[in-house]
Order: sequence, then C-alpha cells, then structure tokens
Amino acid sequence: MSLILSFLGFLITFLVIYFSSKIEDEVEALVTRLLAVVIFFLSLLFSSLLIKLTMLGIFLVICPFIGDRLSVYFHHQIKK
Repeated sequence: MSLILSFLGFLITFLVIYFSSKIEDEVEALVTRLLAVVIFFLSLLFSSLLIKLTMLGIFLVICPFIGDRLSVYFHHQIKK
C-alpha cells in the first residue's frame, strides 16, 4: 500500500509540474509547482527507504527545471 501511495504522489507531482509549464500566468504556475513539491514530500512519508532514495534521485532531476523557472520569474520581477 505504501508503495502505491508513494508512486501515486510522484506521478501527481510529475504531471502537475508538466502541465504547469503550460500556464501563462507565472505566479499561478509557480504556486502550482510549489504545491506539487509539497505533494511529493508528503508521499515520501509513506514510502520505504529504497523508494525514498529512488524518488529523491528522480526529484533532483526535476529540481533544476523548477529552479530555472523560479530564477526567470524573479528576474522578470526585478526588471519591472
């Protein structure tokens, strides 16, 4: 059961991050991505150590994408 919950949380996180890239409003997209990160870490509460390490490794691949979007957002805010 914990395996299903943890992978479901990861799948939801991945889908939310993917579809939030299609949102035009940058603030709304940023909030959506942060919500996805919260869901991801909540799903880690229900998983075993091996699943946690695997999912954290995959999450580290996604983090640069989120960080890049954050830096673009804050760069535009500073220019305004």
